[in-house]
Amino acid sequence: MAHFAQINEDNIVIDIMKISDDYDEETDGQAYIKNICMIPGRWLKTSYNTNGGEHRFGGTPFRGNYAMMGGTYDPIRDVFLDKKPYPSMVLDEETLKWEYPVPLPDMIIPPPEKILTNIPGRVIAKACNYIWDEKIINWKLECVERIIDVPLD
Repeated sequence: MAHFAQINEDNIVIDIMKISDDYDEETDGQAYIKNICMIPGRWLKTSYNTNGGEHRFGGTPFRGNYAMMGGTYDPIRDVFLDKKPYPSMVLDEETLKWEYPVPLPDMIIPPPEKILTNIPGRVIAKACNYIWDEKIINWKLECVERIIDVPLD
């Protein structure tokens, strides 16, 4: 199947359509969408098999990434970019993917633990993980505790 992305005037992807491989060439697909499907707008071909500037089967990558709803088309680079998850993220020019401005800490995360309670069959499960905090533009270690009921033998 051939894939096409509809781009609005701000170069935001607003729709993605699959059509027959009979219209694999970009101009043929655009004509099919406009004249046969009767859907106006600006449509650009996108490759389902391209991600991070690489083709997953070793073929020639096309437009950097497969188009994503809410993502953007960069006409200068002629690539599709994923929607930016956080304002502080920066574009990796090689992979065409958004990266955190601060690397994930190398510190070891404590393993999950179970804390026994004085109630039979009830434990507290504690797990920690690094999460991105956009307010401080850095990673922070966050631990969560949940009460779990376990079967009694």
